[in-house]
Amino acid sequence: MKKILPLILCLLLLCACGGGGQFVSADASLEDISAELRLLYPGSDVTRLNQEYMLLLYGLDSESCAECAAFRISRAITPGEVILVHARDEASLSEIQETLETYLTRLRDTTREYDAESYAIAEKSRVLTRGLYALLICDERQEELEELFLDHMKEYTPGQEPVFTPAPAELKATEPPAEVEESPAVEIAAAEETVPVPYGLVPEGPRVADSWFDDVLLVGNSVLGNLKSYVISRRMGEEPGCMGKAKFMNVNTLSYATAIGEIHSQAILPHMDGLGNCTVEEAVSHTGAKKVMLTMGYGDLIYYPGDYERTVKNCAKLVESIREQCGEDMMIYIVSVTPRTSNYSTALGNQKEIDALNAALLAWCEEQENRCRFVNAAEVLKDEKGYLRREYCSDASKEGIHHTVEASQVWLDYLYTHTAN
Repeated sequence: MKKILPLILCLLLLCACGGGGQFVSADASLEDISAELRLLYPGSDVTRLNQEYMLLLYGLDSESCAECAAFRISRAITPGEVILVHARDEASLSEIQETLETYLTRLRDTTREYDAESYAIAEKSRVLTRGLYALLICDERQEELEELFLDHMKEYTPGQEPVFTPAPAELKATEPPAEVEESPAVEIAAAEETVPVPYGLVPEGPRVADSWFDDVLLVGNSVLGNLKSYVISRRMGEEPGCMGKAKFMNVNTLSYATAIGEIHSQAILPHMDGLGNCTVEEAVSHTGAKKVMLTMGYGDLIYYPGDYERTVKNCAKLVESIREQCGEDMMIYIVSVTPRTSNYSTALGNQKEIDALNAALLAWCEEQENRCRFVNAAEVLKDEKGYLRREYCSDASKEGIHHTVEASQVWLDYLYTHTAN
């Protein structure tokens, strides 16, 4: 009878999902279960996180985790998340549960005022524990995913560890290879005599190697979050060296005003993977970055509509503070505010204002004593009328600013060829 139970369970799982899937038995490892859950998202942009990145992203301690698995589901603004962790002992489980609860609280705080859909999902989410296992799901399919996970727990005898079995070939075939050979980088040969590129607008140049981004920190809002998710997916799949070792610091409504503390809000606390809530300057020091790319501006158009000079002054204050605290030789890039779709017609933050703010930021960068470079990525994201291309927008019916996978690739290519290298 005991041997028949896993077969019955598989049949029940197939029925619950409408058929068409190959599910693993109840004694599978967390990675096998994660692979099973990902089958519920056919055709979706799902990113499987490797263990090293997962520990950094969620602040988990490798000494406390016997095994962990996670993946993200692409959405317009904030991605959905599924996190599974097996603790080494009871004390480790308590630590893991607290860490995941803290992460969930931060997710609620950052989405409360900016992403109503994701906030509603986060509000319903919870950290679920069974034995030495913890589960956190932030997705609209939370109940369905929890039920599938708990089905695996039903056959685990309390006090005993499950016997792990490998995933069937059908599931393993969907995983990226354990080690993907990185395509050779295109290195830029050093000239005998280098001519310094002046500050200001960065012209197009040769495509740099992935390693150029090893000491880069990108700072920004939820639009940068779209690029971050895309880069992670490339690193986890076909292009492990995508943007080298570049780090990202983003929170949904980060602006120059909030970055320098001129506008205070508990919902806008910048967070750095592996560091927690911190200032931009602390993140630069923590990562050891030598190049900083600042990608903000939408929030500033709301705080100070029409007062572009004030935003420029706030940008200057942030740049000055980074150099004072992290080194005068820091290379700082101001990335243009990306465009908005034409259907967004409210007075605050429309395309006319975005263009005016970009012009003011460029003019400031052109003043050589400021030692900043302006990366006009907006130009490759615009349509013939100067708005964000509809096919590049993932939320055209809402805010009209967030990017599709295609737009993220266009933006990424632009950054590779506009470095003033």
